[in-house]
Amino acid sequence: MTQWFAALLLAIIGLQAMPPSPVPVRVEHGSAFSASTVEVALPIRREATSEIREIAKAPALVSQTPGPRFVWSVPVIQPHWPANRQTAPPPSLRPLKSPPAPRAPPIAT
Repeated sequence: MTQWFAALLLAIIGLQAMPPSPVPVRVEHGSAFSASTVEVALPIRREATSEIREIAKAPALVSQTPGPRFVWSVPVIQPHWPANRQTAPPPSLRPLKSPPAPRAPPIAT
């Protein structure tokens, strides 16, 4: 079912990608950025007269004086590493599986 759906989807995409009429093959040599593409891609540069005006600063709505600053502090219990560092390897991890259930011995024949 999904293969048919994928084939149908690809067929629809292919039909949408085809041009409505046959397109002739034109071979052009040269740069992609020729004079004709520059005229289309870039607007014509127009020189405009401009004047420079100085803009007045807006008055400050809030006073710029610094206020009190609140600094949160966290008490440090130990300012350095403990003196008795662990020298032994870490303990082994607990097994993820529980041990197998106890079973009776096999029957002797």
